[in-house]
Amino acid sequence: MASVGPLEVVVHGTPEEAFAAFTDELGAWWPPPYAWGPRSVVDHRLEPRVGGRVTEVADDGFELDWALVDTWEPPARLVLSWAIGPDRVPTPEPARRSTVEVTFTAHGDGGTRVRLHHTDLGAHGEDDGSAYAAGLGSTQGWPWILELFTQHQAS
Repeated sequence: MASVGPLEVVVHGTPEEAFAAFTDELGAWWPPPYAWGPRSVVDHRLEPRVGGRVTEVADDGFELDWALVDTWEPPARLVLSWAIGPDRVPTPEPARRSTVEVTFTAHGDGGTRVRLHHTDLGAHGEDDGSAYAAGLGSTQGWPWILELFTQHQAS
């Protein structure tokens, strides 16, 4: 099955700070155009626990889940069950989800290496996920999202 990554960036701050920013501050750095529902999105949230929802929140209070937390190991590791298919529609069936693993390790003097690997992309459809992987691996996919996180940590 197709995958994206592993991709790596180095951000300012300790693993504790980077993990907290990645999870607690998701709404501050996640790209606004990457909302999945038909409403105007005002926030993105991640519930900090195994089974927690990763949710976009619309201006009218409507919430749409687009991932679930499978592994919660602060400050080292986060694994999500990714529920957005290549057609940009949420996938409610657990068997049709892919996996996003993000790790946080100390790097240099006061930095953190953030490593992201998005696997099992074929679970979303009939093919092996290569086309979806190409999109997610493009300059408008995970590399851009990680760059936005890097910029957030630099501010």
